[in-house]
Amino acid sequence: MIALATLCTNICCNRLSFVFLNRYNTHLPVPAHTIAASCAFDDLHSAAEAVAMIKMMGIPISRIELLDEQSIQAFNKTLCDDDIIKPMEVKPHLFLEFASHSETSVMEDLTAAQNICVEEFQATNFESASDESTRQSLWAARHRLYYSSIALRPGNKDDDDDEGATPQSTILTDVCVPLSSFADIISATAQDVKELGVIGP
Repeated sequence: MIALATLCTNICCNRLSFVFLNRYNTHLPVPAHTIAASCAFDDLHSAAEAVAMIKMMGIPISRIELLDEQSIQAFNKTLCDDDIIKPMEVKPHLFLEFASHSETSVMEDLTAAQNICVEEFQATNFESASDESTRQSLWAARHRLYYSSIALRPGNKDDDDDEGATPQSTILTDVCVPLSSFADIISATAQDVKELGVIGP
């Protein structure tokens, strides 16, 4: 989301860039090498700090997403007994993706991010994959987050008017914050959500 916000800012602030991308983006070559990764953290603040450091170090990364414990718990609840994807450890997780035309370059980026996550912020269960099927499995919790979150808020059986959360009653929102304050703001917001009883991974 941070990378996307940066891209949007650049486009909106530069009309020529906007026109250029509109006209030619369909011709941009697809990176030949893509690697997805995920890892778990003991606490949300450490995971957010890892995101901030990866961005501040300038490591090229296509996507990076942070899910808290409640998000992982919601994902686990949607899994069926015969689902090939196994339940995840209920901890904050980072989901990362790297892409490049050079295999050496993409591996260097992966290694640099892994070192930050594992060595600096004690991330565990760092996994990565380059084949499409395994990449999709690694990112499954993020891909299913919207409907997993809705399922956390079932209707009240004693109230016919309470149908629970639905796509029509669910609010999606983004917010831009200073990268230097990212970890503190994420942690404070998670605490507010918990104290207010809001169901909103």
